[in-house]
Amino acid sequence: MQVGRRGLSPVMVGRAEELDRLLASLGRAEPGVVLIGGEAGIGKSRLVGELRERLDASTVVVAGQAEPGGLGHPFGLFLDALGPRLPGDERVALLRSADERALDPGDGSLADRTRQALDLLAEVVDGARAVLVFEDLHWADSESIALFEQVATSSTTCSVVGTYRPSELSRRHPLTEALPRLERRPLAIHLRIERFSRADVASFLDAVYGSRPPHGVVEALTARSGGNPFFLEELLLASGGVALEDLGSAPLPWNLAEAVHGQVDDLDAGARRVVETAAVLGRRVTFDVLAAVTGLDEATLIAVLRDLIARGLLTELEPDVFGFRHDLTREAVQQRLLGREHRRIHQAALDALLAADSHSFATMARHAQGAGRTEEMVDLARRGSARYLAIGSTYQALELAELGLTESPDDPDLRASAARAAWLAGLFPDAIEHGERLRALADRAGDLELRSRADRGLARLYWETGRDDLAATLDALRESLDLLPDGPERTEVLGVLAQQAMLANDVDGVLDWAAQAIAAAERNDVPSVRRAALVEQGSVMINRRTDPLGTVHRLMEVAEEADAAGEDFMAARAWGNASRSAIGRIPSEERLAGLERMLAAAERAGWMPEGRLSYVQGRLDAALHEGDRAEADRWRLGEDELQQARPIGLSGWVELSEALLQLEDGEAGRATEILDRMGPATRDKVEMTATVRLATAIIGRDRAGAATQLEWLRAKADVDGLDAESFSSMVALVGEPGFAAADARPLAEGLQRAWGFASPVVEIARSRFLGHVELAEGATEAGLARLLEVLATPEDVYPVPAPYRASDHLAAARALLALGRTDEAAEHAAAADRLLARWPGRRRDASDALQRRFAARSDPSAAGAEGLTPREQEVLALVAEGLSNADVAERLYISPRTAAVHVSNILAKLGASSRTEAAAWSLRQRT
Repeated sequence: MQVGRRGLSPVMVGRAEELDRLLASLGRAEPGVVLIGGEAGIGKSRLVGELRERLDASTVVVAGQAEPGGLGHPFGLFLDALGPRLPGDERVALLRSADERALDPGDGSLADRTRQALDLLAEVVDGARAVLVFEDLHWADSESIALFEQVATSSTTCSVVGTYRPSELSRRHPLTEALPRLERRPLAIHLRIERFSRADVASFLDAVYGSRPPHGVVEALTARSGGNPFFLEELLLASGGVALEDLGSAPLPWNLAEAVHGQVDDLDAGARRVVETAAVLGRRVTFDVLAAVTGLDEATLIAVLRDLIARGLLTELEPDVFGFRHDLTREAVQQRLLGREHRRIHQAALDALLAADSHSFATMARHAQGAGRTEEMVDLARRGSARYLAIGSTYQALELAELGLTESPDDPDLRASAARAAWLAGLFPDAIEHGERLRALADRAGDLELRSRADRGLARLYWETGRDDLAATLDALRESLDLLPDGPERTEVLGVLAQQAMLANDVDGVLDWAAQAIAAAERNDVPSVRRAALVEQGSVMINRRTDPLGTVHRLMEVAEEADAAGEDFMAARAWGNASRSAIGRIPSEERLAGLERMLAAAERAGWMPEGRLSYVQGRLDAALHEGDRAEADRWRLGEDELQQARPIGLSGWVELSEALLQLEDGEAGRATEILDRMGPATRDKVEMTATVRLATAIIGRDRAGAATQLEWLRAKADVDGLDAESFSSMVALVGEPGFAAADARPLAEGLQRAWGFASPVVEIARSRFLGHVELAEGATEAGLARLLEVLATPEDVYPVPAPYRASDHLAAARALLALGRTDEAAEHAAAADRLLARWPGRRRDASDALQRRFAARSDPSAAGAEGLTPREQEVLALVAEGLSNADVAERLYISPRTAAVHVSNILAKLGASSRTEAAAWSLRQRT
């Protein structure tokens, strides 16, 4: 039997259907996404190899394979793929050196390096059809996974293929978060490779031996290998080449380890030393490192490597880089080594890296741990986690900090790095655990500054998760101001208190704490706190409406300052707050550019997935404001994506926006599903959640559900008032069943805030809400006057999204029609029609119905019973009996939304302004 790079069998067995699917996917004109999951040894690499061989010769293939421990090497997998195609290119060397040297903020951010990597890939591909292949994504670094996803999302010529082991993924792994998004890409294929069946084992043996195996041999090898193709190969290699018919009785080892050990035991001492050294050092080992650790001279090592490759134990992955044919072989060799042998090899590797002045902290820490050099490992973990945080590699920072904590659990720097890395990565429970252990450590040591440092981080975490511990933590921070000396730590506390006041919507508190923080920052030379305080100050001043445009520009200036100083998280916050506040005040292109800069800064800071969610929410807000439904749909996230993005199970603004979009289509059932699967709402989202549930109940004709939410909202209005933005989308529902004018008036009168803050805008919003209430009460002139005044308010003073403003125009048009002011009504109807041109759904249905009413008025021949369809005549008869839309739907076995559309069409065709008028017309016709 001969073993090659593709294994024993000259043909691939048992995967023909999967291969055909993959070839069909990558053969289309549009780029595809291929994900292949399966256990170790199941044949993922063989399938990918066959796929690559059958691709069109003109297709450019860029392929790389991750290795164990690769999570600690930013862009390691990408460089493994691209490096051989650009040998000696200084740009590749510079990108690779990011993991080998300490980086200053000016050395290139993570986003900058990502762009450099994409530029290199584009240069290699050069516009041709291409496939990017990343194998063993479960070992890949988060930067390479992000780049893989970006290529899948944005490339017009490059398909992507990735393999991984599902058992190796955890909720923390960056691939876990990316998989649902990749699956949702157009033309995506996600294969789960299963073990060989008995028929597959028989076919495999036939391919290797050239004849059909006996039944007993098939049964024996299926049982021994468990259907794992790699295990099957190893068993055959260990057989010593016995005849096919003798395999069933041959003394084969019963497991993989025995099979591998048998091969290793046949080697001489020098070859065994090379194999064992390679097994400990990892999947990829360079010739020079092997020589340094084994002590063999070049000629001897070359001869040994040739023999090991011929035996099928090792393979040359690329010039001067060697590895095992399969990682399971490496694991089997490694597991049999004595602890002293492990330590010797790790120690030699660590000494070699230190001698080379390497800054690959993750690799060196792993070798230091294996060598038993605990103090060095802890020091490397401490320095490495701080460095990874500085360049935005938060997963790597957390992994390395937690490695150090296994040996030094009371190290405050490691604990603080772990807490911050977990927070930035969205792993809030882990961050809280690390933060609370840091606080306990500070209390035991009586270290006031360390306690303050821990409380500062925990304050934000407790707010993020809605924990009751927040109040006590803020009290402790305020008390620390009297104990801490005037210096950097006290200055940091003032900045945190300013931020917490902003999060609590306390405008006066923000201005007070921010002023103190700015003065202290200037006095103690802590510019980062000064910038943070300016962000808090600007974020609340927007709501004072004295100079909103000027405040937006000042926030952007602070963002530029933070960006230049390398303060990526603060830059992201400043860009985000400025962009969200800029609706209606600066051109949409400029606002979207700000959102892009926010996302780039969040990526550099490693503030993901929260940074992406904030960006998505900003894009949704922009699309809603412009009335562009296609753009809004583009940024909707699926259930899997939201679950991965919310690992702690809290609800977010994005989910509420998704529910509101469903309601725009009248899909109350879908909105309910979204609301029901959301986690508990934090304090800042409780009211909006109740309001969205109220709108869902109204549109879904669930009067009991509407009554429940109304009761809660009225109680809140009585205690501390309501937020105008919570009701912006639903004021046009006043008068619908379950939301009578009497129900809505207390809510409208209870508005006290806008986006959490007292603001002049609240008076305008209240007037808008009351306008709809008065129209529903029959006070047509009063309600109309309010709406006309609101509609005349400049957008930069009171920005209302296009669909919601269209509903105001429609209400005004109907009121004007009732008052006989037809020309004015037509102007408002036309304005609504323009605003809803790109916004299909229930609002446009209402606009279309109103336009039909105008058409009926201009062409009386279109009105009357002869203009109604048979179904519309049935609906009109039931309306004349006083039935609601829900009752009509139930009687005719149609949906409430369909009933509502029929009623709108009837009103339009009859030129009637209300159901009452249509019912009266129907009764007159009968008599």
